[in-house]
Amino acid sequence: MNSARTERDAMEAYRESKHILDEAGYLTVLDILSRISWSDRMEPRVPTISFYFEVVKDMKAARYSVTMTIYLILLRSLRQLASRTAKSVGFLHLRHDTLAATRQTHDLITLDSSISPNIGLWNALLENYRQLGSFPDALRVWDTMYISRTFDRASVNIILTTCREAGGLDMAGQIKSKLERSGYVFDNYNWKAWIACLCDAGRMNDALRDMCTIVKDPDPEMAQIILGRLKPDIKVNVMAAIQKHRPKLHIALLEEASA
Repeated sequence: MNSARTERDAMEAYRESKHILDEAGYLTVLDILSRISWSDRMEPRVPTISFYFEVVKDMKAARYSVTMTIYLILLRSLRQLASRTAKSVGFLHLRHDTLAATRQTHDLITLDSSISPNIGLWNALLENYRQLGSFPDALRVWDTMYISRTFDRASVNIILTTCREAGGLDMAGQIKSKLERSGYVFDNYNWKAWIACLCDAGRMNDALRDMCTIVKDPDPEMAQIILGRLKPDIKVNVMAAIQKHRPKLHIALLEEASA
């Protein structure tokens, strides 16, 4: 299969040899199928979902367990492809089809009664939608994660970053408020994502206020999210505010600058 030039060639090779495959062999086939249509191809195409799940069906028939791994393999490939569509002109035309394939995979995950999606699987799907710039789809996944309480600090950052990139500060604020009311405690990792949301929306004063008065122990990286977006003359005033409200952070920033 590795030498196949097209998906159809790969499927032909697979059908001829599937009777000798064990579980690891099936997973290898799925990995190849997830990438063969676009990786190192002059005319890249989105993976054919029907081919992929034909192999999954055969895997089930052979009485091998079908776990979340089969979805993670496909989502990983689609995420890599989504990244290519954002960076390479030669892949830009595949963005719509990559989103369609991601939505189809999402539907299959939802309908698969044999699995209970874990945080890792939901995060992978959420990140795919973020990279594809599909704000409504990302919110749909987040709502499922929030209702089922199947999320972690990484999930929170992915959805806040998605909101920031979509210009959705109001939605980010709603998500943050809802999380806090439910008892979720932001750590520095989450605060950095929130402060970046504020900064990109032009709410620099609010970002500075939150860092100086609400965040328990802000670090230089967090401060640089604000400082890095400021003109030199404004930066002086902000450093003075940090010195007044967060003297330890001010010292750390000076030490970092002189290192």
